[in-house]
Amino acid sequence: MTKAALTSPGIKSDLRKNIRYYSEARSSPELSCRQLARKITDSGTTYVSESTVYRILKREGLIKPAELIGFKAGKEYHCKTTRPNELLASDCCHLKVVNWGWYYLVTVMDDFSRFTLGWDLKLDMTGSFLEDVMQQAIDFTGMTDVPIEEWTVLLSDNGDGYNLPAVQLVPEAVGE
Repeated sequence: MTKAALTSPGIKSDLRKNIRYYSEARSSPELSCRQLARKITDSGTTYVSESTVYRILKREGLIKPAELIGFKAGKEYHCKTTRPNELLASDCCHLKVVNWGWYYLVTVMDDFSRFTLGWDLKLDMTGSFLEDVMQQAIDFTGMTDVPIEEWTVLLSDNGDGYNLPAVQLVPEAVGE
């Protein structure tokens, strides 16, 4: 930039604003870009967007890295399976099909062989969504004659669909 461009009123105004954003960010480091933009807008006569604050602070190295909440996954599962049908894993995948809506892919897989024992594509997550797929898996493995006490363990991520009251009764409902 030329010296004339640096001394123009617009550039000076922008530099003053940037200095104000820096000082606000340094005085309140606990605030996110959104909170900082709101504080600047509420306390002054100028409006600044969250993205502008983010861009300016990132350029100056004032953006703190995102904090990961949770825990790291282990290197391997602590209860390893030693035979087929010892542990069945189930999950539901939400699929959005443009112009058609949401579909739900429900699967049951054998943990030892990684073989898919049953699956179904559902239009909704009603109480029987898992029961049908579990029945497919049990019929496939031939476990219909096995007493309930000796059934395999069903592993799931306990997502919203798996917390339905009807799903809690699946082991008693299928295989009879």
